[in-house]
Amino acid sequence: MNPEIDFQSSALMFLDFQVDVCDEEGRMVNKAPEVLDPFKQARQNAASLLKVARRSRNSPYIIHVRHVYEPGYPELEGKNISKMESYVRDSRAFLEGSRGAQIVDELLPLPGEKVIAKCSLSPYVTTDLTQWLTKRHINTVILAGVVTHYVILATAFASYDAGYSVFVVKDCCMAGTPETHNTALSILDPISTLVTGAEIEALISCI
Repeated sequence: MNPEIDFQSSALMFLDFQVDVCDEEGRMVNKAPEVLDPFKQARQNAASLLKVARRSRNSPYIIHVRHVYEPGYPELEGKNISKMESYVRDSRAFLEGSRGAQIVDELLPLPGEKVIAKCSLSPYVTTDLTQWLTKRHINTVILAGVVTHYVILATAFASYDAGYSVFVVKDCCMAGTPETHNTALSILDPISTLVTGAEIEALISCI
């Protein structure tokens, strides 16, 4: 990995760490231990990274991204709805104001940290993310989130196309199976730098 990350021009994004997708209370969660336990580990790793970033004087900008819909899913009206969106709607997941749409407890935002609500795979499409990053002269994004083959894949490619240097924190991400997770990472490898949470923590702590 590149040890020359300028964290002052970087954004550390925590994407879709919400109850509905990575907690045993979630509406979209497979409760089998072999599925749920890797999500819990990714959450713990992300929480450790967030803690280190928060206590550094020169940490990257911290952004929390949530996937949410208004009751009745009006955001999907008139769209050619995908199988994924149909599943979300049928599960009544990600409804604003519900427990399932909340960020998991160990990754809850603090005052002053940017929180973005999206209704698309990539947060660039339905939010002010691009303008926010541009105003702060961000040139590098560091991505952690669930699930790897949806939000991480979409956000990494959108970031790459927008000209950002992309880092994916591979042990702070997870998919429904390790195989799916690893396949997504292999797709991302040519356009991003794959790192561990500990590697980013070490760089931040050296500042």
